[in-house]
Amino acid sequence: MKQNAPIYRLHLDGKLTEVRASLWVVRDGGEELVRALGGDVEHERAIGILTSLGLKADDAGTAFVAHDAAALRFWIEGIPSTPEAWELTIPESLAPTPGEEVSPRLLALLADGDYAAVMTLTRERLSRRSAPGSN
Repeated sequence: MKQNAPIYRLHLDGKLTEVRASLWVVRDGGEELVRALGGDVEHERAIGILTSLGLKADDAGTAFVAHDAAALRFWIEGIPSTPEAWELTIPESLAPTPGEEVSPRLLALLADGDYAAVMTLTRERLSRRSAPGSN
């Protein structure tokens, strides 16, 4: 019997200078948390994607985190770089407002001056990446 390809769900929480992500895999009717250590080859690839986007495993190995400039980079560059097949849940404060057509622009400069960026994300792009009912 052929096994269905796994579906990855990335649940994101935080604010501009803080990201906390948990990665879940749905396979054969079950859902399990992807831990930072161990797992199969597909899990290792998914973890590699998260780390390449600037996230690091937390101390318990159950979530992936970024702070300060790394968090800001993730919100700006990381989300659009996640695989299209992944389902994302984005915090309501950072997700698009349904029906709004204006593309948001954000100028952010951390207090220490470490990272300045201008971000333009279309609401359509984030809408496709935000799971229905995301918080």
